[in-house]
Amino acid sequence: MYYKGEKMTEGPSSPNTDFHGYGKEIRRELRRRISPNRKVRALDVGTGMGQNIALLIGYLSKNSEIWTIDPSDEVLVSVKASLGKKGSRVNFVKASADRLDFADGFFDLIVSVMVMHHIEDARAVLRELGRVMRSGARLLIVDYKPDAAHELEFHIRHEEKDFLEPRLAGDMIRKLGLACTVNDFGLWYLLDARK
Repeated sequence: MYYKGEKMTEGPSSPNTDFHGYGKEIRRELRRRISPNRKVRALDVGTGMGQNIALLIGYLSKNSEIWTIDPSDEVLVSVKASLGKKGSRVNFVKASADRLDFADGFFDLIVSVMVMHHIEDARAVLRELGRVMRSGARLLIVDYKPDAAHELEFHIRHEEKDFLEPRLAGDMIRKLGLACTVNDFGLWYLLDARK
């Protein structure tokens, strides 16, 4: 796990491993916004424990192309191994979200869940995600709100200042020329943006 670009040593695991109990609801909201019948090039930003990549593998059409990025080789190897044969559909790439080695307009769909609060420069990451989106592409970002720093138990460092207010995150995306709606779900939010 990375915190503001620095690799963190994880403490004891939190009992809340599926996004603090919000995982089922988050995946339901993502599925509502993703068309399973279209062939797409999809990017999962922040491989993490692999929940999002598993969702994309199971939900996107079989002829879709899927990439996942993470700055940690260990994470990529672990998730690839845990997926087994299903992981053969995925391109596992070691990368930082603010420096992507993809052409302009490469992706039809980008999904990022609970990653933005680990990012040092959110504006740089959003600019880069906007750059690799084709016209008409969709960007779905889920993250915790600042109150989560006090309300939830995390197993690595989290501070209130790390979390973007949903309105501010939406404004940052709109300044890139993307249309964006902000959906508030209490301690977490979903930004739904289109290029």
